[in-house]
Amino acid sequence: MATNIYKRPLSTLEESHRKPLKTIVQRILSTQRAEYVLAQVADSLPTKDSAKYKRHAIEERIETRLAPTAEGRGTVRAWKEELEANSSNIGVDSLEIEAEVLERYQQSTLRTREFKLHLIEIVAIAIHTLAAQLFAATNKPPYKCPAPRPKVIYVDGWPKQTDELAPSEHESCLFHDDYLDIDLYSMGVADIVGYWAETHLFGGVVVSDHGKEDTEFLEVFLHPDSNFKVFRLSDTQIDAFIAFGLYGEPTFPFDFPIKAERDAVRLLPELTLGYNIYRSRNDRHPEELPQHWRPPCVQWGEDDPVMMEFIKKCNKGELRKGVDYN
Repeated sequence: MATNIYKRPLSTLEESHRKPLKTIVQRILSTQRAEYVLAQVADSLPTKDSAKYKRHAIEERIETRLAPTAEGRGTVRAWKEELEANSSNIGVDSLEIEAEVLERYQQSTLRTREFKLHLIEIVAIAIHTLAAQLFAATNKPPYKCPAPRPKVIYVDGWPKQTDELAPSEHESCLFHDDYLDIDLYSMGVADIVGYWAETHLFGGVVVSDHGKEDTEFLEVFLHPDSNFKVFRLSDTQIDAFIAFGLYGEPTFPFDFPIKAERDAVRLLPELTLGYNIYRSRNDRHPEELPQHWRPPCVQWGEDDPVMMEFIKKCNKGELRKGVDYN
């Protein structure tokens, strides 16, 4: 069952901290990327590009879907107008966030690195919550989910596809492979969609390094989907995120979704909780790895840019003996 966590509305923050938070959230929501992602939430269906690493990407309704519907975009625009008007109970100020998260942010000194890290964390939570609320307001169960697939059985240790169709284990087509523990989520399926929206807007679920003793707040990481490695944001990226959010003028070319820098610290998703890298312990259950678990032999090329550079040089015949290899 979802854990009962004490929450407070953003309106309880002091103006010094509430104003920059609202400014960043509203600026992010004003981007074309946010509209593109949130329109898919309203449609309850990903585009072909958003689903490209998922098994259900081959379904005709997704394979032919190059953009969100006009109806979905219109819904998002009307919804944003209501948010900006701060009408009834759907304004940014009324969002309820875990009290402990708000307190950490409130206690941080303006313009310090600590302040920036906590601000990014709470912005991500706000966007996640808004996306979940949008999904809940625009979709009713049963939700659009991946189509049934042929059931696979094992015969003499070999997989064999049968004629029997097995229903999808997912309740929505919008999900992050590592954030599916619905028993932990107060908004149920809507929270699963919130993690998906966060991933496709920012480049991954925003998580933090809590240090060896699990008591600190040291770095911000992004946790991408589809078994891409979790990566740390550099100070340059952190500053650019804040500058874009507050002033619309980042310190270097900046856009969403955020990509890992060439030399970014990267970790396999299976190892993050063991290193106390997470946002909340209520985001997902700890993964118990087999006793003799080993990292997968096959990984995404984007997760090893040095190797990709080596392969490109090799293909172009540009390798230099003694420099690129011995």
